[in-house]
Amino acid sequence: MNRFPFRLISITDRKLAGRNFLDKIKEISEAGVRCIMIREKDISDRELLQLAKKVKSLIKPFTKLLINDRADIAYLSDSDGVHSPSGGISSELIKKFSDRFIRGRSVHSLKECRAAVRGGFDFMLYGHIFETNSKKDIKPRGLKKLESVCKYSDIPVFAVGGINPSNASNCIKAGAYGIAVISSLMLSRDIKKTVSDFRCALGGML
Repeated sequence: MNRFPFRLISITDRKLAGRNFLDKIKEISEAGVRCIMIREKDISDRELLQLAKKVKSLIKPFTKLLINDRADIAYLSDSDGVHSPSGGISSELIKKFSDRFIRGRSVHSLKECRAAVRGGFDFMLYGHIFETNSKKDIKPRGLKKLESVCKYSDIPVFAVGGINPSNASNCIKAGAYGIAVISSLMLSRDIKKTVSDFRCALGGML
Protein backbone atom coordinates (compact mmCIF):
# COMPACT_ATOMS: atom_id res chain seq x y z
CA MET A 1 0.00 0.00 0.00
CA ASN A 2 2.86 2.40 0.76
CA ARG A 3 4.05 2.12 -2.84
CA PHE A 4 0.77 3.38 -4.30
CA PRO A 5 1.76 6.13 -6.74
CA PHE A 6 -0.38 9.01 -5.41
CA ARG A 7 -2.19 10.29 -2.32
CA LEU A 8 -4.12 13.23 -3.79
CA ILE A 9 -6.65 12.84 -6.60
CA SER A 10 -7.86 15.98 -8.35
CA ILE A 11 -11.33 15.30 -9.79
CA THR A 12 -12.34 17.57 -12.64
CA ASP A 13 -15.41 19.77 -12.92
CA ARG A 14 -15.08 22.08 -15.89
CA LYS A 15 -18.23 24.02 -14.92
CA LEU A 16 -16.74 24.90 -11.54
CA ALA A 17 -13.37 25.74 -13.05
CA GLY A 18 -14.84 27.98 -15.73
CA ARG A 19 -13.18 29.18 -18.92
CA ASN A 20 -9.68 28.52 -17.64
CA PHE A 21 -10.40 24.82 -17.05
CA LEU A 22 -7.56 23.39 -19.14
CA ASP A 23 -5.11 25.97 -17.82
CA LYS A 24 -6.05 24.89 -14.30
CA ILE A 25 -5.55 21.22 -15.13
CA LYS A 26 -2.09 21.97 -16.48
CA GLU A 27 -1.24 24.05 -13.43
CA ILE A 28 -2.48 21.33 -11.05
CA SER A 29 -0.14 18.84 -12.68
CA GLU A 30 2.77 21.28 -12.77
CA ALA A 31 2.25 21.93 -9.05
CA GLY A 32 3.01 18.26 -8.39
CA VAL A 33 -0.37 16.52 -8.24
CA ARG A 34 0.17 12.91 -9.28
CA CYS A 35 -3.39 11.92 -10.22
CA ILE A 36 -6.17 13.66 -12.12
CA MET A 37 -9.56 12.04 -12.69
CA ILE A 38 -11.74 13.25 -15.55
CA ARG A 39 -15.35 13.15 -14.37
CA GLU A 40 -17.48 15.02 -16.90
CA LYS A 41 -20.82 13.24 -17.19
CA ASP A 42 -22.70 15.68 -19.41
CA ILE A 43 -20.62 15.58 -22.60
CA SER A 44 -20.75 13.24 -25.59
CA ASP A 45 -18.43 10.28 -26.06
CA ARG A 46 -16.57 12.16 -28.76
CA GLU A 47 -16.13 15.24 -26.60
CA LEU A 48 -14.98 13.12 -23.68
CA LEU A 49 -12.37 11.37 -25.81
CA GLN A 50 -11.14 14.70 -27.18
CA LEU A 51 -10.96 16.11 -23.66
CA ALA A 52 -9.06 13.09 -22.34
CA LYS A 53 -6.50 13.31 -25.16
CA LYS A 54 -6.09 17.05 -24.61
CA VAL A 55 -5.60 16.65 -20.85
CA LYS A 56 -3.14 13.80 -21.44
CA SER A 57 -1.08 16.10 -23.67
CA LEU A 58 -1.04 18.89 -21.07
CA ILE A 59 -0.11 17.05 -17.87
CA LYS A 60 3.33 16.03 -16.68
CA PRO A 61 4.48 12.43 -17.24
CA PHE A 62 4.35 11.75 -13.50
CA THR A 63 0.64 12.65 -13.31
CA LYS A 64 -1.64 9.64 -13.70
CA LEU A 65 -4.84 10.21 -15.68
CA LEU A 66 -7.98 8.30 -14.72
CA ILE A 67 -11.30 8.35 -16.58
CA ASN A 68 -14.52 8.01 -14.61
CA ASP A 69 -16.60 4.97 -15.61
CA ARG A 70 -15.32 4.72 -19.20
CA ALA A 71 -12.71 2.05 -19.84
CA ASP A 72 -13.11 2.50 -23.60
CA ILE A 73 -12.28 6.20 -23.41
CA ALA A 74 -9.35 5.45 -21.10
CA TYR A 75 -8.01 2.91 -23.58
CA LEU A 76 -8.42 5.13 -26.65
CA SER A 77 -6.83 8.14 -24.93
CA ASP A 78 -3.91 6.15 -23.53
CA SER A 79 -4.90 7.09 -19.99
CA ASP A 80 -3.60 5.31 -16.91
CA GLY A 81 -6.75 3.91 -15.39
CA VAL A 82 -10.48 3.89 -14.76
CA HIS A 83 -12.55 4.86 -11.76
CA SER A 84 -15.81 2.98 -11.34
CA PRO A 85 -18.72 4.62 -9.49
CA SER A 86 -20.73 2.59 -7.01
CA GLY A 87 -22.51 -0.08 -9.05
CA GLY A 88 -20.45 0.77 -12.12
CA ILE A 89 -18.07 -1.14 -14.35
CA SER A 90 -16.36 -4.14 -12.74
CA SER A 91 -12.64 -4.51 -12.14
CA GLU A 92 -12.57 -7.55 -14.40
CA LEU A 93 -14.15 -5.66 -17.29
CA ILE A 94 -11.68 -2.80 -16.86
CA LYS A 95 -8.88 -5.34 -16.93
CA LYS A 96 -10.10 -6.65 -20.30
CA PHE A 97 -9.32 -3.27 -21.84
CA SER A 98 -5.85 -3.18 -20.30
CA ASP A 99 -4.26 -5.10 -17.47
CA ARG A 100 -2.01 -2.11 -16.79
CA PHE A 101 -4.94 0.12 -15.81
CA ILE A 102 -5.22 1.43 -12.26
CA ARG A 103 -8.73 0.49 -11.12
CA GLY A 104 -10.65 2.53 -8.54
CA ARG A 105 -14.12 2.16 -7.03
CA SER A 106 -16.45 4.53 -5.18
CA VAL A 107 -18.01 3.08 -2.03
CA HIS A 108 -20.49 4.46 0.49
CA SER A 109 -20.72 1.70 3.09
CA LEU A 110 -18.72 -1.07 4.72
CA LYS A 111 -20.66 -3.57 2.59
CA GLU A 112 -19.58 -1.84 -0.62
CA CYS A 113 -16.04 -1.61 0.75
CA ARG A 114 -15.94 -5.39 1.18
CA ALA A 115 -17.26 -5.86 -2.35
CA ALA A 116 -14.56 -3.54 -3.76
CA VAL A 117 -11.82 -5.49 -1.98
CA ARG A 118 -13.20 -8.82 -3.21
CA GLY A 119 -13.70 -7.39 -6.68
CA GLY A 120 -9.99 -6.76 -7.22
CA PHE A 121 -9.92 -2.97 -7.28
CA ASP A 122 -6.65 -1.18 -6.56
CA PHE A 123 -8.13 1.59 -4.42
CA MET A 124 -11.46 3.01 -3.29
CA LEU A 125 -13.02 6.42 -2.71
CA TYR A 126 -15.18 6.65 0.41
CA GLY A 127 -17.48 9.54 1.26
CA HIS A 128 -18.77 12.01 1.48
CA ILE A 129 -16.90 12.75 4.70
CA PHE A 130 -17.76 16.40 5.33
CA GLU A 131 -20.58 18.69 4.25
CA THR A 132 -20.37 19.63 0.58
CA ASN A 133 -22.45 21.85 -1.69
CA SER A 134 -22.90 19.04 -4.20
CA LYS A 135 -24.73 16.89 -1.61
CA LYS A 136 -26.49 19.38 0.63
CA ASP A 137 -29.43 17.08 1.45
CA ILE A 138 -27.32 14.04 2.39
CA LYS A 139 -25.77 13.75 5.84
CA PRO A 140 -21.97 13.41 5.74
CA ARG A 141 -20.62 10.00 6.74
CA GLY A 142 -17.94 11.53 8.91
CA LEU A 143 -14.58 10.47 10.24
CA LYS A 144 -15.73 7.59 12.46
CA LYS A 145 -17.29 5.71 9.54
CA LEU A 146 -14.21 6.49 7.46
CA GLU A 147 -12.09 4.93 10.21
CA SER A 148 -14.23 1.77 10.18
CA VAL A 149 -13.84 1.37 6.43
CA CYS A 150 -10.08 1.98 6.60
CA LYS A 151 -9.65 -0.64 9.33
CA TYR A 152 -11.35 -3.24 7.17
CA SER A 153 -9.77 -2.45 3.81
CA ASP A 154 -6.42 -3.84 2.70
CA ILE A 155 -6.40 -1.58 -0.36
CA PRO A 156 -5.84 2.20 -0.16
CA VAL A 157 -8.89 4.24 0.89
CA PHE A 158 -9.20 7.82 -0.37
CA ALA A 159 -11.54 10.10 1.54
CA VAL A 160 -13.75 12.35 -0.58
CA GLY A 161 -16.35 15.03 0.01
CA GLY A 162 -15.86 18.51 1.47
CA ILE A 163 -12.13 18.04 1.91
CA ASN A 164 -9.79 21.01 2.04
CA PRO A 165 -6.24 21.62 3.33
CA SER A 166 -7.57 22.35 6.83
CA ASN A 167 -9.37 19.03 7.36
CA ALA A 168 -7.37 16.70 5.11
CA SER A 169 -5.01 15.61 7.88
CA ASN A 170 -7.99 14.45 9.97
CA CYS A 171 -8.83 11.97 7.20
CA ILE A 172 -5.28 10.65 7.25
CA LYS A 173 -5.42 10.31 11.04
CA ALA A 174 -8.64 8.30 10.61
CA GLY A 175 -6.73 5.83 8.44
CA ALA A 176 -7.24 7.11 4.89
CA TYR A 177 -4.30 6.59 2.56
CA GLY A 178 -5.17 9.73 0.63
CA ILE A 179 -7.86 12.21 -0.38
CA ALA A 180 -9.81 13.18 -3.48
CA VAL A 181 -10.97 16.74 -4.05
CA ILE A 182 -13.04 18.68 -6.55
CA SER A 183 -13.84 22.26 -5.54
CA SER A 184 -10.69 22.82 -3.44
CA LEU A 185 -8.65 22.81 -6.65
CA MET A 186 -11.23 23.64 -9.31
CA LEU A 187 -12.11 26.87 -7.46
CA SER A 188 -8.63 27.68 -6.19
CA ARG A 189 -7.25 31.11 -7.07
CA ASP A 190 -3.75 30.02 -6.13
CA ILE A 191 -3.30 26.40 -7.19
CA LYS A 192 0.37 26.26 -6.31
CA LYS A 193 -0.36 27.31 -2.71
CA THR A 194 -3.38 25.01 -2.38
CA VAL A 195 -1.36 22.04 -3.60
CA SER A 196 1.46 23.00 -1.24
CA ASP A 197 -0.99 23.10 1.66
CA PHE A 198 -2.33 19.66 0.70
CA ARG A 199 1.24 18.37 0.49
CA CYS A 200 1.83 19.44 4.10
CA ALA A 201 -1.44 17.85 5.24
CA LEU A 202 -0.46 14.60 3.54
CA GLY A 203 2.95 14.39 5.15
CA GLY A 204 4.91 15.68 2.20
CA MET A 205 3.67 13.24 -0.46
CA LEU A 206 1.16 13.98 -3.19
